[in-house]
Amino acid sequence: MHNLAKIQKSFEKPKTQHLVVEIFEITQKNLIDGDNLCRILQNFCQNMNLNIVSFLKHQFEPFGFSVVFILQESHLAAHSWPELGCLHLDILTCGNDLEFDKIQLFWTQNLPNCSIKITKLNY
Repeated sequence: MHNLAKIQKSFEKPKTQHLVVEIFEITQKNLIDGDNLCRILQNFCQNMNLNIVSFLKHQFEPFGFSVVFILQESHLAAHSWPELGCLHLDILTCGNDLEFDKIQLFWTQNLPNCSIKITKLNY
């Protein structure tokens, strides 16, 4: 039987990058149509070299949209609040370091006049 202390010492933490991307001041029309927002998110994944394996989406009533993408690299989850002009992304990648400038450029090109806050979670 293995000694638990030896097993814990030999454990290597996986290389991950965990980002929270908060996008504000989005015009409501850009957040109402969940299918359009899903297409933009798919383009985002492609632009960031993230490979979508599968996804699940849900349109809330009267408005709001959530989507979760299962990625080869891990996952991306998004939720919109059209009434507040907000979109929140939670992105976890294994091995892919996403560039903050590239993220900001993508969203400012696709959601004009928005403001973005990107937070890297360290743990």
